[in-house]
Amino acid sequence: MVPPTNPSYKGRYSEPVTTATTTTRLHSDAVKPLNAESLSTTRLGKIVSFCRVKPCLFVPATLTVENVDMSQQINKPKHYTTAYETQNLVVRRGHEFVVRVSFNRELVQEDDFQLEFLIGSNPSANKGSLVVVTFGSRRGGPWAGQILEMQGSSVLLGVTPSPTAIVGKYRTYVAISVGSGMQRTKRNAATDLYMLFNAWCPEDPVFLANDSERMEYVLNDFGIIYQGSMGSIISRSWVSNLESWTPASSSWTRPGCRSTTEATSSRWSGRDPPW
Repeated sequence: MVPPTNPSYKGRYSEPVTTATTTTRLHSDAVKPLNAESLSTTRLGKIVSFCRVKPCLFVPATLTVENVDMSQQINKPKHYTTAYETQNLVVRRGHEFVVRVSFNRELVQEDDFQLEFLIGSNPSANKGSLVVVTFGSRRGGPWAGQILEMQGSSVLLGVTPSPTAIVGKYRTYVAISVGSGMQRTKRNAATDLYMLFNAWCPEDPVFLANDSERMEYVLNDFGIIYQGSMGSIISRSWVSNLESWTPASSSWTRPGCRSTTEATSSRWSGRDPPW
């Protein structure tokens, strides 16, 4: 074995080896991030194939609901219900209202969820007291649903009740498809909503084509009724009250009514009460 010509250089090389290029290459390889752009098609394909059979960073987290906003500031003016004295949303059947749902992450194509509206102590889909609203290709109930807007993990949903939906107080849930079942949100009284008749909807049996009549009989809270016979006519105050059912008095009354007269002024006739 021939000794190195320069004894200060130790190792297998007989000549000095520059360290600038080697050090740069080693450092670059050590910190270079792993991403799709830096991978060849073959190498990326192996990683994707691996992720299909084993959990990895490409698999999204389980979808959960973080908040449900009934969007009252948007809905109430459009449904002519801003004057109602209640903390809950009040809408009219046959017209779309919106609900904003915030999830723990952005939606992906595989996600499947639905809104559920229940009324009464024993809700049933056959009786119209349990309504499922879907937002994809899967078939839902008689109410229509659509995704109006997506901002990150927040989704704005449009819901249109049928013009003959049961009038009364509904409980609202969000259900997410998990495996072979559905995972529902907990009961939250703040997401309850009141469903009213809709004199603005032509498909609703109570439709009024005349705007002045809608103002008088639906939006006007107070009025005067004249009664008696010719020569003996008297007047009395009248509280307009055609909106929602009050079980205690078997009458229809607006949510948050302010007097007992208002709560008993109008008797119900028609379909069965909503419970």
